[in-house]
Amino acid sequence: MDGSWVFSSTDFRAMRAARADFVRLLRADVGPEADVDSAALAFGELVANAMRHAPPGEVRVELRWHGDKASLSVTDSGTGFAFDPSLPDVGQVGGRGLYIVNHLTGPVRVERRAGGGCSVSVDLRLTALR
Repeated sequence: MDGSWVFSSTDFRAMRAARADFVRLLRADVGPEADVDSAALAFGELVANAMRHAPPGEVRVELRWHGDKASLSVTDSGTGFAFDPSLPDVGQVGGRGLYIVNHLTGPVRVERRAGGGCSVSVDLRLTALR
């Protein structure tokens, strides 16, 4: 089942509730062997980046099923960024979370949205039971 959550980038309680609901929806659609934990980690990392790096505003999270495959997207009011899929240097601050997400999911895609905002999306490595 598809899901959509919208909350303020300063509302950590709403973010945690959305993550719990995201995991619940995924578990209802995939088998017990599915790696829902990797999807939950991707959710947490993408949303945390939006809350940490974008200006205060709305964060929109969407879980979409395309046949038996799922995608996750997080949209915020930020300006976007260039994603480098390589492992950051040891002394570099940041970047490791997206590196991990990139390896646990399909490739990380960053899109600057017309009219402002940034959307980061990934394809989850899950298959629906349908």
